[in-house]
This record gives sequence, C-alpha cells and structure tokens, in this order.
Amino acid sequence: MFGFGNFAVAVKARAKVNLALNITGKRGEMHLIDTVIVPIGLEDTVTVSQSDAFSVAYMDGRTYDKDIALKAAKLISEQFGTPPVRAEIDKRIPEGKGLGGSSADAAGVARAMQKLYGICDIPSELLIKIGSDVPAMYADCPVRVRGIGEKVEKIHLKSLHILLLAGNDTVNTAEAYALYDRIGGDAVDIDEFLAGGSAPKNALERAALAIAPRMGNLRDMLKKTGIRHVVMTGSGSGWIGYTEDKNQFDKAIGALGRFREEITIGQYHITTDQ
Repeated sequence: MFGFGNFAVAVKARAKVNLALNITGKRGEMHLIDTVIVPIGLEDTVTVSQSDAFSVAYMDGRTYDKDIALKAAKLISEQFGTPPVRAEIDKRIPEGKGLGGSSADAAGVARAMQKLYGICDIPSELLIKIGSDVPAMYADCPVRVRGIGEKVEKIHLKSLHILLLAGNDTVNTAEAYALYDRIGGDAVDIDEFLAGGSAPKNALERAALAIAPRMGNLRDMLKKTGIRHVVMTGSGSGWIGYTEDKNQFDKAIGALGRFREEITIGQYHITTDQ
C-alpha cells in the first residue's frame, strides 16, 4: 500500500512565539497552560523519505538523546501502519530561546509523513504524546492552546509586526517550570488579552529571569524602543516586542540598530490570513 520508493517530502517547520502565557494549574506532574501562539518566519527544513529503518539526521551533525522528531516518526508509523522513514533536518531555529524548535521539527515530521503516505489529519490526542507544544506547532497558524497543550483552537488575530531578540543565554524549560512552582509568576487572563483589555504577560518570566538574569537586558532594550508590547516567549530566553503600528515598528528597528552585532534580531510580519 505504501510503495513510494525513494520519494521524499520537504516541509518548513516554523518557530513559534507566545504573545501571552498563563499557567492555570497542574494535572499530575504536567502544568496546565493557557497561551496564544503564532508561527513566525524563522524555520527549519524537514525532509522525510521512506526507509528500511527509523532515523533522524541533522545537517550540522548534532544529536539528541531523546529526539522527539524520531519519537514522532515512530508513533505515527505505529498508529497508521506506515513504513519507517528517514528524516533529515536543516536547523535554523536556535535552542533554549522559547521558540519551540524541537517541537517544530517533530510537527514537521508529522506533516511530512501525512503528505508522504496520504494520512488523514493527525489528532491532537496522538501529537500530545510526542510533546506538549507539538499539537500547536502542527497546526502551523495562530492558535490558543489550553490544557497540557492538547486543546488547540485556531484564532484570528490582527496583522502584527514582531521583533525577536535572542542573546547567548539559554533557559531549560523543565527548570523554569520547577522554579515557577516555588516562586510563582504573573497571571494573565487570556480571554481579556484576546479582547484587547489586558497587556501581555508570561507567567514564567519571573522564574526564567531568576535562572538567567542577563536576559532581562533584552527586555529592557525592547522597552526602550517604545514598541507597544514586550513579553518573553515560552520559557525564555528570547523576548519579543510587537505592535500593529508599522511606523512604531520601524522606529523600534532603528533604535536597535547599534546592537546588531551583539544579539540576534528577527523581524516578522504576522498577517491576518495565517
């Protein structure tokens, strides 16, 4: 049934940013979240082809002890009865910045296998077994995410101009959540945020800044530009500033010019048709 030979499918696996993130409780050891996620134009390329055995190869030679891209391939094959695949991944999304790179790659494997083998839509109930961000990354559009990540709702947002700053610091997600359990963080009502009545907040900011205090410099840089909203993405260490106002965005870009050699600056436009 699945005799596709050496046919390969390549997909773009886009990074994500969190416009706001709230933590609403725990389910066992897993934290319950309520967050708004949008994909941006920073992307890995995931190429999947039928093979005799499961494997994942990164173009720069990196390896992972617990590779969720490989986990995705195996779970999807088991669920849908497809042959093994080889995935080749060209990495561009930096790690430890709250951009969901590993989850993007796993979701990319899922979407590539879907195309390669003509699989129907892959349910969140399976994707959540791969990783908590994978259902959102698989959707590849603006979404509101709840539960432990399995409840994914597509949403409509106004067009946004987004500035991303990423320095040398990294933050381990598990450590950030563990510290949040001890010291807490700021809450945000996502319903109110989506209605425009609440400023963006990320409940993990306090914990992440305690782990990597220097990343607060990125927050301060963004705030000094005058861009409307500044918030940490994911568990850090990346920060975003975003606005609907193109003039305000351009001024912020100009204000950051002198830092270009010291930090990574990304500029992205989220349109209403994503």
